Amino acid sequence: VMISAVDLLKGIGVFAGFEIPNVPGATGYLDTNYAGKVKAAIDGLRRLDVAYVHIEAPDEASHEGDVIKKIQAIEAFDEFVVGPLVDALKEFDVVDLMIVTDHLTPISVRTHVAEPVPFLIVRDLSRELRHEKQRVKYRFCEKDASTSGLKFFSGEELFRYFTGCST
Repeated sequence: VMISAVDLLKGIGVFAGFEIPNVPGATGYLDTNYAGKVKAAIDGLRRLDVAYVHIEAPDEASHEGDVIKKIQAIEAFDEFVVGPLVDALKEFDVVDLMIVTDHLTPISVRTHVAEPVPFLIVRDLSRELRHEKQRVKYRFCEKDASTSGLKFFSGEELFRYFTGCST
């Protein structure tokens, strides 16, 4: 299942064979229906193996060159998508989670740049959530990402690493 307000991504999702639910109020901006997107993802995961949730607001704020809106967008993503999604994933036996941006859009240039993006992968998240005392606190930032030793030069390469498909 692919959840997005962006028509281009919905089209890619259709071409890739994803279900594309309609989420009322999904705008691709700060006012998007975050809760609706999370609900659609969880509903999809109850029937399917993969949920792709796209949040456009940080990218749009970067295009505008508005650092305040970009911070608001990142905080909203964390509070209204990552937090509720992680909480909801407790119901599943096994869940691998990847959080990644589709591209970098620095406020300083207000456009996309061709640099590797930070990503976070948590293997068997549901097990981690059931044993919270053993959890490691992760930071999702460029500084920590640069020290990981993992660097991929294409989305395909990253996705193959995530899914364990080498060819």
